[in-house]
Amino acid sequence: MLNKIKKFFDKYLLHTDESNLCLALSMSFGVFMGIIPAWGFQMILTAFLAHFLKLNKIIALLFTNVSFYPIIPFLVYFCIYIGSAIMGTEFTLTLADATIDKAKECVMQYLIGSLIVASVASLITFVVAYPLLQAFRKTR
Repeated sequence: MLNKIKKFFDKYLLHTDESNLCLALSMSFGVFMGIIPAWGFQMILTAFLAHFLKLNKIIALLFTNVSFYPIIPFLVYFCIYIGSAIMGTEFTLTLADATIDKAKECVMQYLIGSLIVASVASLITFVVAYPLLQAFRKTR
């Protein structure tokens, strides 16, 4: 298993013909698409938009997996918290009383918060990935 992961990263990240900028943008775009609320369509949207934007589709799709199952409740909670702070509304959702009905009251805060969290996470990904790619990858 570990050998397959090493081969994957070697093929699609270290020895690809794409530039470091393209790879870092692909990672960043994947993180953004993984956080925005496009439930069920994240992978399809990511593949389509990455193709349209001429990014590395494999890397972008890989990085959409930032919102995997155990992380989702905390991510949603954090997005609602950020959205409430930006909108200046009272943050009323707690993890103890998180229900679907309670979450419906916070939809707008969630949408705004998720766009902000996705943008910040995407920017952080780029700021970390690009220098690492520059350091560990030979430029072509």
